[in-house]
This record gives sequence, structure tokens and C-alpha cells, in this order.
Amino acid sequence: MLSETHLTVDMNFFKRAMISILRRPVKTLILLLLVLILGTVITGAISVEGAINNTDANLRRQMRPIVSIDLDWRGTADISFFDLPILTPTDVRNWRVIICRLL
Repeated sequence: MLSETHLTVDMNFFKRAMISILRRPVKTLILLLLVLILGTVITGAISVEGAINNTDANLRRQMRPIVSIDLDWRGTADISFFDLPILTPTDVRNWRVIICRLL
């Protein structure tokens, strides 16, 4: 059961809110427009983020991975053939080792 004071408190709050809205219509309109604009901007940002993520996922799914390993002959013109390191299949799997050995 609701008490009388509970109903009057709610009614007073509602009455005060309506009086404030009616007494200051310009302020109410400005606040309403501000909330509407911010909501629209936030919704647009969320939509754009989702579109970017979808596009990125689609591109990554459609692209085939292509890898080519080659020796930079212009960069190694002053190195003789015997100075080049010998690479093992495990080195080829680990690209950091290749870079460290060639530097």
C-alpha cells in the first residue's frame, strides 16, 4: 500500500518539473536540442565504428596472404657471396633472425 506522503512527494516532484518546463521554455528547448544533437552524434560515431570494423574484417577475409623473400642485391653489393649467412628452414619461419643476421 502506498502512503499519502509517497503520492504527494511524487506529485510535488512532477508538478515542480512541469512548472520549471513551462516557466523556462527557452532553457528547456536548448537542453532538449543539446541532448538530441549529442545522441545523434554518439549514434553516428557508433555506426561509423561498426562500418569500419565490418569493412576491415571483409578486406582481411578476401585478401590472400602473399609473401616473398628475396635478397636486396643493391644493399648487399659490397658483400661477397661467402659473407652471407646460411639460413635454415627454422630461420625462414622466424623473420627476426633473418633481419638480425643480415644487419
